[in-house]
Amino acid sequence: MDVDRLEKLTQKVGGKFRLTALLQKRLSELVKGSPALVDLPSNNFFEVALREIEEGRIELLRPWRAEDAAPRALTETVEDE
Repeated sequence: MDVDRLEKLTQKVGGKFRLTALLQKRLSELVKGSPALVDLPSNNFFEVALREIEEGRIELLRPWRAEDAAPRALTETVEDE
């Protein structure tokens, strides 16, 4: 694999760990029968996943965490009119 291409992909997704996780997840999906999101003459799943990342068709999302949500009051007071 071209080192320059790998470096660009690493920067695009935010690091080597994120790139590895994204590739692993997408390769698993492709092996299980998910359709490719790019048109390539090759059936090489690794190349398909790399191209999908390059074209911005897939990304690794953080799991939702309650701490990331807008803060709310733990209790609310309702006054009678």
